[in-house]
Amino acid sequence: MLDLLKAANIVSNLGNPVVGSSRCCRVRSRLSTCRACLEVCPAGVIKWTMDGLETAKCPECGLCGAACPTGALSRMPSPLQLTGEAERLAGTYENGYVFCSRHAPQKRFRQGIEVPCLGSISWEEWLALLFFSGTIKVFHPAEGCNRCCVETGGEIWREQMRKAESLAEKNMLVCTRLNIEQKKDRPRHINRERRQLFGALVGGLGEVPENFVSGLLGGEQQEQRRITAAEGMITGRRRVLLDLLWKQPELAERIRVKLPRVEGNCRFCEACSILCPQGALKQNRVNGVIRLELDGAVCSGCNLCVEVCYHRVLRLEENKAVELGKSARCLVEGREFTCPDCGGIYTAVVEDGSACCKQRRQWAEMPYVIARAKILG
Repeated sequence: MLDLLKAANIVSNLGNPVVGSSRCCRVRSRLSTCRACLEVCPAGVIKWTMDGLETAKCPECGLCGAACPTGALSRMPSPLQLTGEAERLAGTYENGYVFCSRHAPQKRFRQGIEVPCLGSISWEEWLALLFFSGTIKVFHPAEGCNRCCVETGGEIWREQMRKAESLAEKNMLVCTRLNIEQKKDRPRHINRERRQLFGALVGGLGEVPENFVSGLLGGEQQEQRRITAAEGMITGRRRVLLDLLWKQPELAERIRVKLPRVEGNCRFCEACSILCPQGALKQNRVNGVIRLELDGAVCSGCNLCVEVCYHRVLRLEENKAVELGKSARCLVEGREFTCPDCGGIYTAVVEDGSACCKQRRQWAEMPYVIARAKILG
């Protein structure tokens, strides 16, 4: 049976950012230069170690969650929980509100969604909120962000919301007062609140972080799972975007996403496919042909594959979001060749003379990329 006391203790700590260290680019490879979370952290308390992410003395603002491209850091409520609650409010009330913890009403307020900081909401979430027919509004009192300890929160919020507004070609309503109202009339024989509760519990399991489930089920003694290239982990922000594109397909022509492509003679060393935090890149061998394939819907554009590519043949380029709806596509194909100097077998896109011997020398010069990849694999 579930230990309810343990569950309560875990839930009480969900104000802190949810940490999934195995998704962090800096943890997966020391070649990563990603600083997205640290650049927005108002306290500068985020640290990277080979064991994981450290967030001691965290101000619990959630800004890092909106900045992190891989979902290694995320806030509660998660992106899917926020948009799901917004949909519930839109179907229950004439007016629903999103507000930060500092401006949350003192009494229990059923018409709103509380987030740590408005700056913790990504542009993908704002874009989804804009399509609730004006029902969802932002509650932001006249005093604004004055005297708030999260000094950059207001600026980040407006920047993310403006991007969403330009894509949606509509504006988010911001109000300084709350309009408290009764629920819309519903058939009495359906207990929709109970249905929403159990739906959130069951449907939200996919959004519950790995360490939460492990702690809840007494998994401290279990070996920690490690992300491999085969798992295909989609971030909450990307899930929100994919759901929105399914409902509003015309947005796919306006939204731009960054996806990797190959320029040059790939040697199929597997560093990119093993280290990819989402498992978006995979290598497959079919009839003697090796294919490097990309699942665009899974790819978060974190740039780690570009940074770990020893041969420097990977690049990120902007694509229309219609690419996200396509099935996995082949970036490049290669096959095995025989080195004319030593007779060794090597893999490449095109034959490159004594590439086998060159590659051996290059591996000797590369101290940790593949070693780190094997550890995580």
